[in-house]
Amino acid sequence: MKINDLMIPDPITITEKASVSDAIELMKVNSIRHLPVVSEKKVLKGFLTLADLKQGLIPSMLGDLTLSDLIIKKPIVVDPDNDIEIAA
Repeated sequence: MKINDLMIPDPITITEKASVSDAIELMKVNSIRHLPVVSEKKVLKGFLTLADLKQGLIPSMLGDLTLSDLIIKKPIVVDPDNDIEIAA
């Protein structure tokens, strides 16, 4: 089985300059727990997870934070044509 057999070909993304509030709303509306964060040129910058948001995030902080403050930077990526064992 290949990675591209399991991946979402066109995932919902958000730009790194978006607010944390925007990311929370996007995750809520689309019922997703993981959100790829991209540059304006659609280059992957990192991932934001619901768990990242839940860990110590106080609502009063939302206005001061950007996604760059919270994302998992330098995510490990794999080629979609690789076997699934490579990703495991």
